[in-house]
Amino acid sequence: MEERFEKLIIGSAHEGAEGMFHQEEEVGAEPEEQGRIEEARQERGIFPDAQERYEKMLGEMGFEQVLELENGVKYPTLNQWIEHRISYDRGTKFFPSFVRDTDGKVFFCKAQLSGDPDALKGLEREAERLQNLPEGINAPKFEKYIPPQEGQAALLITEAISVRNGTVAPPELWSPEHGEEAARQIKILENQARGEVGTFDVVGKGRDLLSRAGDTVPKELKEKLERLFNSFESRAEPASVHGDAGIKNIPVGRNDAGEPAVWFVDWESDEKGFVGQDAAKLWSELRKNRETSRAFLESYLFKEDGSVDKTRKAAILFGVAVESLVHLVWRNEEIIKRGREKEYPDLQMKVREYNERIIEAMRLVEEVKQR
Repeated sequence: MEERFEKLIIGSAHEGAEGMFHQEEEVGAEPEEQGRIEEARQERGIFPDAQERYEKMLGEMGFEQVLELENGVKYPTLNQWIEHRISYDRGTKFFPSFVRDTDGKVFFCKAQLSGDPDALKGLEREAERLQNLPEGINAPKFEKYIPPQEGQAALLITEAISVRNGTVAPPELWSPEHGEEAARQIKILENQARGEVGTFDVVGKGRDLLSRAGDTVPKELKEKLERLFNSFESRAEPASVHGDAGIKNIPVGRNDAGEPAVWFVDWESDEKGFVGQDAAKLWSELRKNRETSRAFLESYLFKEDGSVDKTRKAAILFGVAVESLVHLVWRNEEIIKRGREKEYPDLQMKVREYNERIIEAMRLVEEVKQR
């Protein structure tokens, strides 16, 4: 926990994640690009025969990959998916896909792509967590986990969320009801063994980030953050968290009864976090949808009696602050201190964006009053 705090805060998200909502038509890679992809596969430790391993495992279990989804979208093969991820410099720990059994029922499958022990632990962790989530959390039902064997990859198979019910959507397509439901489920998860999932000096880590961010944080804002950290110190609580509660991991839509619904997927991240962590991440991504982000915030902050939960109020502000600081620290240490500003023409714009995110959060949270 001590060494992975920054990873804990941002999960596995990429800053360019908005690109997932628009995929340009791709053609086969040029020979030079194909060579780079093969080299990257080796560097990432991807099994040379990953496609064959995957197909063999599926066949032995009575499954086959679904290459065309019910909405007509073509789904890539394992090798095509790897090529796409490497071309856009994205992660390649697992291959997510849809599979069909001999009865025609469709499931979701996540396959191991390399011998990376951390990736395998993530797959094992997800299998365990899906079987032990508290009642009220809407997540895919666990079906089976096949551990790795000699010459074979590990597979996790779960319920598939029908595209008729829910799909990953950009913030503007989230309704206020979706925001309220997501906040409700995050609170349920936080309350699971709240305060009993292990402790760590979360505020101390926040102070360390603030110091390392250097001049990327204006003096006035830095003073406000120091006051926030001081006031939050006595309220900080460890809690069970999703660990990567961004919109890419929360399909939205409607359940079979036609009611607004959200599903939390991709449970490979650590369950040990702090109150406000998941809420801060999702709220930050929803902020462009004013109506929905406000509905989410109020649902998260209000208690049943209509009063504001002061712990969660401080917690979500702390969460927004530290997530923004993680990105500012990276820019300070990897770009500014290394004299690489010319390589990143959007540097100052990004620095302003993360500072403004904190300032906006402080303003919006203070506007929430008792019902």
